[in-house]
Amino acid sequence: LDDYEEGTWTPTLVSTSATFAYSIQSAIYTKVGDCVTFNCVIQLDGGGNSFSSNSVALNGWPFASRNSQGANARFFIYGRYLNLDSGNDYYYAYAQLDGNSSSATLRESGDNVATASLTSNDLSSSSGQLYLHGHYYTDS
Repeated sequence: LDDYEEGTWTPTLVSTSATFAYSIQSAIYTKVGDCVTFNCVIQLDGGGNSFSSNSVALNGWPFASRNSQGANARFFIYGRYLNLDSGNDYYYAYAQLDGNSSSATLRESGDNVATASLTSNDLSSSSGQLYLHGHYYTDS
């Protein structure tokens, strides 16, 4: 345990032609060796947001993910006021953090359907909430 670190980070949502206003942007992490464990909460403030049909990414991760194909990670999003496309059998959302990245794309998926990008239009302007927890590996 000669490589141990705790800290906070500020998660941000990014989407072309969209702006986000937050009432909560809070995240913590613990890094032991090359394993980063985190907890993240984002809540939109219900106003001051402008949305588009472009995909959304979650930025601000405390460390870039490990630079290898096997380091890709997915984190289920426990959300409130998400507008998933249930008419096309999309029932859950997740963040996909690819190898050697500090940005996780937000996706929606379901049973026996191809995944799709979660767009900023899928986030509710009335206090949309995203909760993520998990771990990933880093080269840092």
